[in-house]
Amino acid sequence: MYEYNLIAEYTALMVLATVLISFFRDYEVRTLRYMFIKALYTITFISIVCTIVSTEMTAGSLRFGNLHIAYLLNGLYFISVPLVSALLMLYARVLADSTKGELTSIKQLLPTCIPFILYVIFVIIATPHNLIFSITMEHGYRRELLYFATFVIVSIYLVMMLTLMLKNLKEKNQEVVNVLMTTIGCWACLIIIQILVPEIVFTGIGNTMAVLIVHLYVQNVSKSSDPLTRTLNRIYLTQTLNDNIRKKKDFSFYVFSLRNFKMVNERYGLEIGDKVLMEVSAMLLEHFEFDNVFRYGGDEFAVLVYENSQEYDIKISKVLEKFRTSMSIYSHEVFIDIIYTRIDYPQFGHTVKDLISAADCSIKKLKDDTSGLDYLYDFSVVGEMIDKHNMVEKIKKSLDDDGLVVHYQPIYSAEQKCFVQAEALVRMKGDEGKLIFPGDFIELAETTGLIVRLTYRVLEIVCRDLRQLIDSNEKPENFDSVSINFPYLQFSSPEMIEKVMIILEKYDIEPSRIKIEITERMLISDSASIKNSIQVMMEKGFVFELDDFGIDYSNLSVLLDLPLNIIKIDRSLLLSALKNPENLKFFEHLIGGMKIINRKVLIEGIEEKEQLDFCVHAGGDLFQGYHFSRPIPFEQLKQIIK
Repeated sequence: MYEYNLIAEYTALMVLATVLISFFRDYEVRTLRYMFIKALYTITFISIVCTIVSTEMTAGSLRFGNLHIAYLLNGLYFISVPLVSALLMLYARVLADSTKGELTSIKQLLPTCIPFILYVIFVIIATPHNLIFSITMEHGYRRELLYFATFVIVSIYLVMMLTLMLKNLKEKNQEVVNVLMTTIGCWACLIIIQILVPEIVFTGIGNTMAVLIVHLYVQNVSKSSDPLTRTLNRIYLTQTLNDNIRKKKDFSFYVFSLRNFKMVNERYGLEIGDKVLMEVSAMLLEHFEFDNVFRYGGDEFAVLVYENSQEYDIKISKVLEKFRTSMSIYSHEVFIDIIYTRIDYPQFGHTVKDLISAADCSIKKLKDDTSGLDYLYDFSVVGEMIDKHNMVEKIKKSLDDDGLVVHYQPIYSAEQKCFVQAEALVRMKGDEGKLIFPGDFIELAETTGLIVRLTYRVLEIVCRDLRQLIDSNEKPENFDSVSINFPYLQFSSPEMIEKVMIILEKYDIEPSRIKIEITERMLISDSASIKNSIQVMMEKGFVFELDDFGIDYSNLSVLLDLPLNIIKIDRSLLLSALKNPENLKFFEHLIGGMKIINRKVLIEGIEEKEQLDFCVHAGGDLFQGYHFSRPIPFEQLKQIIK
């Protein structure tokens, strides 16, 4: 009879108690994997309690109970110890199948359960006959002939895990291999130690360590889950796509986007908006497995499939059918307008970046479509993607190799009857001396953030040309400045004003010679921040123009609240004014209102003398358009302004 040392079990019990308190109180993730870990912790805790209580009872430390209770607790101990290893093997099997995109049925898991079921039957039969252990009042607890049956069953599961690990190692399924390797190594060491030092009980600490290993893995996976919708997120999707590409496995994924979600948030509030996202994820999880559903973006979800079978088509149809009906959320009837696309590997690209770009381009195409199209499966987006990639490379090359060209469109003053300024318009040098115009690259420059570097480069070219004009004594007295468009991203940098001033000081250009054009959309998006930057720059002498007035919201409060010098009226507003007498009157009063608040009015898009005459009569100050000149190179500008 051994004097058993339970210090390892008490240590494991304290560790488990601490983890369980934190786990049940703090963790809000309710994924299937976390539910599994919760069950494992609970079973392991019960197993250790049974071990400690039964050992203390049979050792005589606890003076309560009788032999029947002692037998019951020891029997539970022998059943619970290998139960953890059986559950971990089941988890490893399901994990292995899920990473391959396969579903595991109960029938497939049955062979894994058979050893444990047979072992439970054996314990139930062997315990009354004292084949595993015996307890007497005279001798206490004693190990009997078949005591090592527990280690045998655990060893069987270790062999099963080893076989599964080797199989997944061959299939390059590193995710499963890592979990199995650490679990096997941990248990193998503890079995050897337990055999060599039988008086110290290690089973509880062994099980605890094994569960903690799996928990750490699951916790790492939880970083890739979305707490609101309880689905996996885009990070985990990219990892999964990378794994599949590495294994050369064909797959497809659908991306669903809620076209009117912004309107739902604005109309009903963020709480109902969040509830809508939860309902959408629930709809998808109802038809697809947890490991196949991802929150792709703010109002977008992705579903990963591994074969384009009729079964998946039916599931997609069922999901769409549910979207076509309204949702009842907190007594509100909410309708969701959904658009979706399907991306195939390898047809749409050979890297995750290409596939994600194809999905994003497809969704953007659907959002821009006005014909009511809600589904897109179009290989042409790959060509568009390649074109965009090539254009981005051209922008970068132009920035690095002095490939930008600035043309100027002169601006005419009715009062001074001459050109008083010009607008700087950027082009890129293309192949064979051809120029690439802004419509082909400005939007891409904005989305990639290259617009910031581009704007500074344009400013430097303008300052260089202005300095040359001033030094040559060819500048007419009334020609005083050049206007440059500054995008929103330019103002987001706290170093913007400092960088602008460095460029101006390099060429000794006064700030008043630079008129900065900003758009109304930019002001509305972040008016407080932009207003602060404008005020600081105006104090330094810069002049600000509001560009494209009449295209966006035409918010009159912008004219009143912000210290703008010039309002630039878009050509579309001029053409609308010329349609009938009522519009003409409105146009005249609009300009009159701007003059009242001391704003100069620049009207662009003047192409005919009749338009110029009308605009002069309406009270316009400055005019720009093909009637005077198209955008021209700097050398031609010098000749025109003379």
